[in-house]
Amino acid sequence: MKTKNLILVASIAMTMVLSSCGLRGLINSVEKIAEEEEEILDGKLFTIAKGTIVYEDGTTIQFEENGKIQYHQTTKDGEIQIFNGNKLYTLDPVSKTYEENDLDGYNYPAILAGYVVMEAAYEFGDHLDKYSSGYKMTQGTKTISGQTCKTYTIIDEDDKDVIGSWNRVLVYKEEDDMVDVQAVVIKSSVDKSIMSILNDYKKVEEE
Repeated sequence: MKTKNLILVASIAMTMVLSSCGLRGLINSVEKIAEEEEEILDGKLFTIAKGTIVYEDGTTIQFEENGKIQYHQTTKDGEIQIFNGNKLYTLDPVSKTYEENDLDGYNYPAILAGYVVMEAAYEFGDHLDKYSSGYKMTQGTKTISGQTCKTYTIIDEDDKDVIGSWNRVLVYKEEDDMVDVQAVVIKSSVDKSIMSILNDYKKVEEE
């Protein structure tokens, strides 16, 4: 996901003299970005308690506790990864076995995979397009798989990106009129308690 031009405070400050009203709005937006980042680093990746997202390419993501517990599967019968805090469980649906590993640091899988949309950072674009030549950001909504989602359309020179977010989950991504990410199922529930899935598998030690 492109992040350039999302946070350009330094360059704006150097090139523009902002009105007190504009400056206040800018400061408020930067504060919201900091608050959102702190929430995410504390484990509140998403703004809804639980959910299931199935993407057009077959990837399935489920989460509980706002993303602290996560289920990832890239193909229907492929390997499953379950993240719970600093624990990673890797499940083999064929052999019905799983391995348990400790992770160093916090629970970052969704952040690293690009599934978290930092909405406050995109909304910061409302200020950027007033002070940055060639840059335009428009907020809107789009119905995706029956859910009303936030959209952020970013035009930067000759590039155009559209990001779709549902409770901070990436559900749509378009680059230069080509759709890269499309959710086909979006719901605020999970099929079963994620950690209970381990009950159907036998634990094996890592070789």
